[in-house]
Amino acid sequence: MSQTPPFSDADYAKAMLLLERLAQEIQDIPIPQMLQRIDTAETLGPILDPALWIKASDQLDSFKHLAQAANTFRLAALRERSNTP
Repeated sequence: MSQTPPFSDADYAKAMLLLERLAQEIQDIPIPQMLQRIDTAETLGPILDPALWIKASDQLDSFKHLAQAANTFRLAALRERSNTP
């Protein structure tokens, strides 16, 4: 059984700074619009270009899951910003 390496105070501080930076950066990414485009592609892709859809749909599905998770993080970051004096 492998052990988790120690998580020092310096590691903690570095992780907190990175998380704060990510929270600031993600607020500016238009993720809801990206998700709308993905929904449109999922609706029209199989009709407009079935061959391309077959090749690209797995990758699009993976990206959609990532974008949904990023949107959850973005919304949490926006809530946190609105709660900060």
